[in-house]
Amino acid sequence: MVPKELKQKAYDLRDAGHSYKFIEKELGINRSTLSGWFARRPFNPNHYTLEKIRNGPKISAQKRIKQRLEHTALLLEKARNELGDVSNRDLFMLGLGLYLGEGAKSYDHIKISNADPLIIKLAIKWFRSIFSLIDNNFSLRIHSYPDLDIKQVEQFWLSATNLPVRCLRRTIIDDRQKVLGKRGKLPYGTAHLTVLAAGNPDHGVTLARLIRGYMKAVTE
Repeated sequence: MVPKELKQKAYDLRDAGHSYKFIEKELGINRSTLSGWFARRPFNPNHYTLEKIRNGPKISAQKRIKQRLEHTALLLEKARNELGDVSNRDLFMLGLGLYLGEGAKSYDHIKISNADPLIIKLAIKWFRSIFSLIDNNFSLRIHSYPDLDIKQVEQFWLSATNLPVRCLRRTIIDDRQKVLGKRGKLPYGTAHLTVLAAGNPDHGVTLARLIRGYMKAVTE
């Protein structure tokens, strides 16, 4: 049996415009009981309650974002722990798979094109670590769009790849009608990374054919 004084306090709070949640928290009375008490009682929400109602969707969205970020962080940590240290063999196979998907397939040409800076960075790491290439072996050309700031786009890719300015070639502006819709999806255009022999024949056609051989071997 609930004391009359407690019930009256609940009525007073409700008449003052407070929500079920507020009264439940203040008095410790469950919502189903309050619902029965207030079924026929008129309700005019106060300023505090109205603010809660207005901010409800925003607070819920912020809560969902926080939960998603926390969940993502846990999964990333789990992935790192499961993966462990990446060996040179792991990197070799990862880079080979990357080249199978994104690389040029001709025998005398080594190039990887992608709009994702992580892909280009991984390709550079692969070439450096597995084939001992240096800055002079890399040529970077950006395919941009008319509505993008060329200097900003070029600086973005130089920063993302950590390549010196001398590796950058003239940016190509693609204004064909059929690709105009890509501008919003590719805010920094597409990077085309080419490997140059730079005076060492082992880093030219020979390397291109070697990579081709690796791809053939792994797919067979």
